[in-house]
Amino acid sequence: MQHALDDADRQLGVARGLISGHRGWIGADARTRLAEAERLRVDVPAMLPAEDTREQALTSARRVAHLAAEALQLAQHDIDSSRPQDQGWGGDGWGGGRRGGGGNIVSGVLGGLVIGSILDGIFD
Repeated sequence: MQHALDDADRQLGVARGLISGHRGWIGADARTRLAEAERLRVDVPAMLPAEDTREQALTSARRVAHLAAEALQLAQHDIDSSRPQDQGWGGDGWGGGRRGGGGNIVSGVLGGLVIGSILDGIFD
């Protein structure tokens, strides 16, 4: 159970950080997913003490992680859509230009979160 909560908290933190760091670029869908994940996360501790609600707590923690991951994906899409489409940031010379590096960073973070959640699920 603790692994699922830790995973949910990690994913919430990453999504919250990206969304708050790019306020003007993030749409309603990503913000709504994040708000729903945060609302569900607040309810999880109340379910932990009772044996009959622990399975529900585990399901809720996994749902929180899933919603946070969706929020992160939607936010990254919003950021990518908001950036100028001019691929020549820095030109073709020594600057090298922009080649979509921002999406690669979030893809790596998402991959790490997914792998972490899979590995954490093994130990629950």
